[in-house]
Amino acid sequence: MKREEMKQLKENKRALELTIKNNSKLFRYKTVSGFVYKIINDFVFVISIGVNYKNKNISVSIQCKPIILDKMFWEIFNMTDETKTSR
Repeated sequence: MKREEMKQLKENKRALELTIKNNSKLFRYKTVSGFVYKIINDFVFVISIGVNYKNKNISVSIQCKPIILDKMFWEIFNMTDETKTSR
C-alpha cells in the first residue's frame, strides 16, 4: 500500500470513529475502545462495528448480557477497584 493510501486509510478510520462516537451520543449510548454500549435495566447492550477497507465491507455485531456477569468477572479476578467504578 502506498503512503498516500495509508494516509487516506488512517483519515477514514478516524472519521468513522468520530462519526460513531457523535451519533452514539444522540441515542444516549456510550463509547469505549471502539465499542458502543448502553445499559438498559439490568442488561448491557454492546455494538461493535468493523470495517474491511480492502473489501469495502462493514460488519455490525450486537450483543446483550446481564450486567451481573461484569460484576462477577471483576470479583473472580480480584479487580475490586474496577467493581467500585463499574456500571
